Amino acid sequence: MKTHHKEFLLNAIQRQYPRWPTTFSPCITEGCAEFSRGGSECPKCLEKELAFGTDAATAKKYMELVAELRHLEYHILFDKKQNSDGLDRSRPN
Repeated sequence: MKTHHKEFLLNAIQRQYPRWPTTFSPCITEGCAEFSRGGSECPKCLEKELAFGTDAATAKKYMELVAELRHLEYHILFDKKQNSDGLDRSRPN
């Protein structure tokens, strides 16, 4: 797999984890029952495609990190505090 295609996949995966509310529609991959942002491939299909260009463990780890990044961005943008128990401890406005 060429570098520019891998870069496309990385951007497509990041797009599937939006910072803001958005709409989702069925994945365009035939036979897939998942949903995707923007009427494209869903995260599971994109992960499979990325694994083809790298390996399954790397693709899985990348997906986890992108999801975690979006979670952290949410907490940074909205000044959320989270305890070790995972419960939101937001500062009152």
